[in-house]
Amino acid sequence: MSLASLTQDDSGLRPVDGIEGYPLEFYNFMMLYFREHLTHRVSPLHLEFCEAIKYRRSAIAAPRQFAKSIILSCFYPIFIALKEPKSQVVIVSATQFLSMNQIMQRIKIELETNPLLIKDYGEMVTDKWKADFLRLPNRSEILCRSVTSQVRGLHPTVMIQDDSENDEEVITPEGRDQFIAFMKRRVMPTLNYEKCQLLMVGTILHPESYLNRVCNGLEPGWRARL
Repeated sequence: MSLASLTQDDSGLRPVDGIEGYPLEFYNFMMLYFREHLTHRVSPLHLEFCEAIKYRRSAIAAPRQFAKSIILSCFYPIFIALKEPKSQVVIVSATQFLSMNQIMQRIKIELETNPLLIKDYGEMVTDKWKADFLRLPNRSEILCRSVTSQVRGLHPTVMIQDDSENDEEVITPEGRDQFIAFMKRRVMPTLNYEKCQLLMVGTILHPESYLNRVCNGLEPGWRARL
């Protein structure tokens, strides 16, 4: 069974041993545990979001309100944290306010209140439970950062950059240069390419933005979908 063959009728399937590859397993996980959020039919576009997670460096660019953040920056971190004990998921946004008060808050609510997750995986809340840092009982961690935060010293299993380019800064050459420097001098040297996945999710804000450069093949090493 391939990801491309999935239909809405398959949504009741639980993840089972022997499923090949994370995309299909993640799709099943999403459809099982977060069904109440999926108020419309899953489209081929959203299957591509699931397909993106099997690449080491993967970028997804889509307009706002296309569900890319809730799928890839909320559901996916929870999937990884529960599937891989001792994993570390780092979510980076343009500002700490965005990453902490929107993305991390969504994740916390699901881990604290989703009855099926709690039934299958147990209580999630530990004594290491903060606005910007969560440690689960299986010792997985989910934390958030901004592009101005310190990322050196982290050892992420997955780093997700969600709307990490700033609307105001991306319109100036200086702002774009600063973001490229952030990626090439602070992010890339920190990540172990063989062990860490880098996922970039966002909306293209400028023709010369980093995300648009990635989607047009100007930054090597990425699998990108526009």
